Amino acid sequence: MNKLPQIESISTMKHRYKEVIAKLDNGPVVLTQNSAPVGVLISPREWNQMVDEREDLEDLIALLKAELEVAEGEATMREVNPDTLSEELGVVDPLPA
Repeated sequence: MNKLPQIESISTMKHRYKEVIAKLDNGPVVLTQNSAPVGVLISPREWNQMVDEREDLEDLIALLKAELEVAEGEATMREVNPDTLSEELGVVDPLPA
């Protein structure tokens, strides 16, 4: 179940911005103008967490698509030698061994 959103008007933001910013510790703040939502404020910590979660989900989707392709016979899996992986991918090793 989702939490009830914190809601503040743009005029409150103009006059008591420190109070509105302090609310970010408890989650996003929906900004309204004439009672209609016009924006959402979130903390940098929460933004970074959302970006990380999105990247993880994109990686999971790519993995599941690859597994589906293998299961449907559209792709095959093969064993990869870690010693030659960089070469196969065309990546130049910046640190010589």
